[in-house]
Amino acid sequence: MGTNSKIDINKALELRMKKGLSYNEIAQFFHCSKQAVEQALKRFSALLLKPGEVAAYREKKGEILESVEARLLHELVDKGRVEKASLNNVAYTLGVVGNMTRLEKGQSTSNVAYKDLTSSLDELNQERKQLQEALNEY
Repeated sequence: MGTNSKIDINKALELRMKKGLSYNEIAQFFHCSKQAVEQALKRFSALLLKPGEVAAYREKKGEILESVEARLLHELVDKGRVEKASLNNVAYTLGVVGNMTRLEKGQSTSNVAYKDLTSSLDELNQERKQLQEALNEY
């Protein structure tokens, strides 16, 4: 078995991310070396922030995501990138940006055809009128 076989990855991640423990402290918890902990968590290293950074991210998540969105939007409208993009990519992006715009305005992103809704409403009104006329005859 490998040197990190006694390390519970889920528990090690919890200790690192939620409890803010260092690799040395996690190693002490599992009675192994710091290197064993680093090796066990190696595949997560690109995702792991320092514990203090996680708290800062949680606190400023909205602002961070808005900044990323603005940067991506800037890249999206770069003329050189748009010219290189496939028609499918442009169409997909248009749909995503359209949905984001609708959500930002508090509108639905469902594909509801206005024509279908008005036709259904007209049919219901006609049916209601017929029922009222039938009731008035009694």
